[in-house]
Amino acid sequence: MSQTFKFLEHPSPQVKIAQQYLKSLSEWNFEQLSKFTTDEFTQTSLPASLGIPVRSKAEDLEYVKELKDRLEGNPLEITIYAVNEDKNSVWIHTFVHGSASSGTPLNIEAIYLFTFEKSGPQQKIEGIKEFADSDALIKFGSGSASGPQALGA
Repeated sequence: MSQTFKFLEHPSPQVKIAQQYLKSLSEWNFEQLSKFTTDEFTQTSLPASLGIPVRSKAEDLEYVKELKDRLEGNPLEITIYAVNEDKNSVWIHTFVHGSASSGTPLNIEAIYLFTFEKSGPQQKIEGIKEFADSDALIKFGSGSASGPQALGA
């Protein structure tokens, strides 16, 4: 499976970091994911009605490792449809696909809101809010021992 990225030709520093974060996620590069985020980083999966708790940086890295195991280490295919930027934030509209030899494949359309620290020597991501297709999250999550809360990618 290959990654599909529609990178901007001349991205701002924020957009470049957000795009590289998604690329590192697709390749399961945990070291890079950690380098792109602040120590206070949080990941919020929405809609809130799914009941997926907000994750800290450590919890999110652990979740991504579990997702990698569930997908048998196969890379994620992430298609970027659109990018919109504002001061200290970047919105990216994506489609994420992942599969394993058994179980429900991951097929989720999502919009990620990356928020960035306001200052610092190297601007990092302080939070991500993911607005995802609820039905797809539930379908994928129902194929795991933890149910829908197992997702929240």
